[in-house]
Amino acid sequence: MAHTKDEQAAEKAVTEPEWRKPCETLSDVRANINRLDALIAPLMAQRLHYVQTAARFKPSKEGVIVQSRVEEIIGIVRGFAEKYGANPDVIERVYRNMIDEFTLEEQKNWDNVHK
Repeated sequence: MAHTKDEQAAEKAVTEPEWRKPCETLSDVRANINRLDALIAPLMAQRLHYVQTAARFKPSKEGVIVQSRVEEIIGIVRGFAEKYGANPDVIERVYRNMIDEFTLEEQKNWDNVHK
């Protein structure tokens, strides 16, 4: 039995997340990217705060890097990527870069934390 356009749209609405709706213009795309950046940047700031806080519990600057924890995080975010239909390799590369930068910041501030 053929579905009407409305029925097909309703079925798609159930299976497709709202954020996957198509953009009509480049301005729409940019507005959505800006909207997401306004959410992502504060979350990254919060994450950095906790990374820097972790320095209090690390015995040395060298101890800031815990490779097993890095790999645990990568596994988790790859799972999120797959769940949301994103390329896990891209998400992994972004996270590895973020972790590297945050780790450098944690190491820079380690001495201040341990005064």
